[in-house]
Formats: sequence, C-alpha cells, structure tokens
Amino acid sequence: MTPLGPMLRNDGHPAADDIRGKLGQVCKKVGKLLIPRTAEQIAEYDGEEGMPMWIVIGTTVYDITTFTFGTQMEKGQLTENPGGRPKRLPDDPDVYEDLLKRLQPFRCALFEGIKALRKTVLPPFTPAMLGWHDNPTSGMYISVDGIIYNVSAYVERHPGGRDILAQAFGREANDFYEFHGPDTMADFAELAVGKLVPEIERDQIEEGHVAIHDWVFDLSKLDASAEDQWVLPVVAHLVGKDASEAIQEPGEVSNALVHIYTECKEAIVAHVESAEVGEIPMGEVARHNNPRSSQGAWVTIEGNVFDVTTLMLHGKSIHGKELPHMWAGTELEDEGLCEWLRQYFPYRIIGRAVAGEAIPEPTVEELLKSRVGPSEEEAKEDELQRLIWGIDKDDPSCGGRIRFCGRGERGHGRACKGEGGGRRKFGQGDLENFLRNRAAKLKSASGRGGKKRSADVDGKAAAGPSVKRRV
Repeated sequence: MTPLGPMLRNDGHPAADDIRGKLGQVCKKVGKLLIPRTAEQIAEYDGEEGMPMWIVIGTTVYDITTFTFGTQMEKGQLTENPGGRPKRLPDDPDVYEDLLKRLQPFRCALFEGIKALRKTVLPPFTPAMLGWHDNPTSGMYISVDGIIYNVSAYVERHPGGRDILAQAFGREANDFYEFHGPDTMADFAELAVGKLVPEIERDQIEEGHVAIHDWVFDLSKLDASAEDQWVLPVVAHLVGKDASEAIQEPGEVSNALVHIYTECKEAIVAHVESAEVGEIPMGEVARHNNPRSSQGAWVTIEGNVFDVTTLMLHGKSIHGKELPHMWAGTELEDEGLCEWLRQYFPYRIIGRAVAGEAIPEPTVEELLKSRVGPSEEEAKEDELQRLIWGIDKDDPSCGGRIRFCGRGERGHGRACKGEGGGRRKFGQGDLENFLRNRAAKLKSASGRGGKKRSADVDGKAAAGPSVKRRV
C-alpha cells in the first residue's frame, strides 16, 4: 500500500519512483491485478485509432494486441468481434484448452457482468402490461426477441446514451439489431424479467390451448413427466375453450385446471383481451389530482378515465412531452395531449367516468360491523392470483402501484361499478391488521402522561399497514 492507494500510479508522487525502483529488489512478483470492466468499457478497446484490442472469453478479458496467432483461422476467430466476445471459438476441446493456455499471459481485466436475480420461469407480459414500465418509478423495461429486460440499473451505462434507450422503454425494440450484434443480449440474460405474449380475442383460442382466467395455456408445452401429463385427459374436453368457469366447480377437472394455472406458467402463450372497464364517479376522479401523492393523477378524455400518474412525473424526460399537473383530476381539454394519450397510451384507460360523488372512506364502525370476508368464489380466485403471481404490489400491469377492482382481484387498473369503483374491499386479513394497529394505538393513548408507549397486542412494537383506500 502506498500513499496513492492500493495501485501505484505514475502521477508524480515523490515516493512513487523510489518504490517502483525497489520493488523488483525486495519483493517477488506474485501475480497481476485484474480490474473488473463493464461491457461498455471493453467495447472501446477495439484496436481502432491506436487503442489496444481486447476480447472476452468466459469472465476473463484478454489483450490480444501483441498476441501471436497460431493460424490464420485462429486470427480470424479472435479478431472477428474486437471489444467483445468472439463469435467463433475452436470446437475441439484440446485446441480450445491450448488456446486458453497461450492467452493466459495476456489477461488484462475481468468481465463485470450484470448481477441480478435470475428467474427460472419468466412471467408473461402483454404489450399493455409492458407499457406501464416506461419510467423510473415503475421500472424501465424493454422487449427484445420476446424477452423483457429490466434495464433500470443499466440505463446510465448504455454506450448510446439514455435518450436512445428511452425510445424503447415499455415497448418492443423492433430496430434493436440494426445497431447491435446478434449475441448482444447474451451478456444481459440476468436482467430478463418476463416474456412478451400477445393479446387475442376469446374466439381466437386455438386447438391444443385452454384459457384460464384470461391466460391462454399451450398444453403441448406441459412437462413430459407424469407430474404434468395427468391433467391432459382430464381437461381434453376443454381444449380450444375458455375454462374459467370450469375451474370454479369442485372436482377432478377443477384440480387439473388449478394445477395448470399455478404450476405451468411456462406454458402461457397469450392473454385474452377484455374491453370491459368499470364506472368511476367524477368525484372520485377529482380526488386523484396529485401525481406525487398516493392517490396519483387521473384525467378524463371523452368519458374515458386515464391513469397518467407516471406520465405527469416523467413525461418530459422520457417521452419528450409534458403533461402539466394542472390537468390532474379534471377533463383534459388540450387536443394535442388528448390525441397523444389516445394514440400511445390506450392501455392506461382504467374506467368510464360517470356523474357522482367521491367514494367515501370506510369508517371504523363500518369496518368493525362488517367482519365479513370475501365469498368462497372470490377467496378461491384471489388465492389463485396469489399462487401464480405473488403479492399484488408486483402486478406488472399496474406500474408498481396497487390497483384493485371491487372484488379484490387484480384487474389491471380497472374499476368495478357498485363495488368500490376501483377500490379493494377490506378482507379478513385487512380487518385483522386494522384491529391490531387500532388496539395498539388505543393502548398507547391510554398510557400517555409519562408512561412508555405500549406495544401491540402481541407484545411487539406497533407496526403494520395503516388502513387507507387503495386504488
């Protein structure tokens, strides 16, 4: 260690030359420090304009500027993609091992791959679901060859800059290979978060497919093991149909459909498009007038209610168009902005505006009196949603925000007439959390006046979700 840090640099420090001169006399060289380099940094070393030529093999970076190639074929293989990974390497294991031995002295860095949690089964996204992820708040996703990547952590490292990459946020990057090589995404597999599937009409369900709660499963993609194959004869009569009602009936058929729905997500190939949206009172729309609040921001256009929260927050920087906050909670009257929303963001329609007051908040008395959980049918459907998708806050179609229809199921931002207008009913779990927190607050209030604040009913510090309306 020197006064300059762990690396001895030739930057004029008075001790540097003295230390460097004596290193060979008093110390034995034991190795070479390899610094991690990103793909963007390595790409600059392409042998052009006086730059060294680097290549990546495995996780090691080699400087082949002065490397002696064994044959012309070897030279062609290693120099075909300078600043990246060779597209071709020797097929013979012995030849390949010999090449790595000869390259060993030319190691110059380590490849710093992008680290993220790899998902064994990629969940499906429709184009509309992908569209919500076009901003820093909800996550910045792009689709390449049907695979969806979360590039939020990579944006600032993109060699072409943020603005170019931003053009593909929330959509398919159709011109990706005009600017990138065919193997580019191999280094970014860890960023994959989903697969893109199309929206289809209900009458377009094909033979060999079955629809369950609007997701279409290709039964030919089920695992060949007995673990999955047992369901095929059981659901054979439902092939090419919508089985959403059949799954509700107790019995072997329902069990088979539940197995497909919860255990065979890799077989999802499409989503049945639904144009149904609920009605939202204008008083409720007016309440959603601040994109920086938990309520978010809604606007109406010709009776359609659009959720424009993230567009107001990031429209200028991501889409190059500003949606002023002054329109939040009102009828949007700027025709240019109206056309922009209609053309590019139809999936942000969450309901139809109708006359009416804002939906009142439930009172404590109402909550205490209505100790009624969801119906058996609703509970079953909610449990299926949790099994296949996990917790609601991760709903990809909701842009990271929790939105429920009246039944408590994940409705992709849609509201339901007469059942909360987009609000989720309080279920038994919500009520128990509320009562727990309420008890803690009451005990805390009764203990004021010099006494230590009380713990909750289980002896733990009072915590848990507060009861708020969630849309």
